[in-house]
Amino acid sequence: MLNAISTSVSTVVSSGVSTPTNAIKQVDDPLINGPFGDIRGLAAGSDVNNSLYVKGYSSDYLPIAVNNKDAALAWMLKHQPLGYTLAMEVGLQEMQLIKI
Repeated sequence: MLNAISTSVSTVVSSGVSTPTNAIKQVDDPLINGPFGDIRGLAAGSDVNNSLYVKGYSSDYLPIAVNNKDAALAWMLKHQPLGYTLAMEVGLQEMQLIKI
């Protein structure tokens, strides 16, 4: 999905840099600041052995959550024009596309 809608040739999906938690950014988006509460500035847990991260994505993507060790590595991205959300936790792969 990422490759299909990415406009950046430098987009790379990587693993091996996992952290137990990923920082949720301070961005005002209904995905993280909506009717069920505000989770901006908190952390989302991940499976240390199975999380994936994206770097080099196009400006169409809004990083929602990033790696605690390297903020250039996005753990959750939202494609702003299309509204799709990509969660890079392997345990969420069945639910990785969420249209908001």
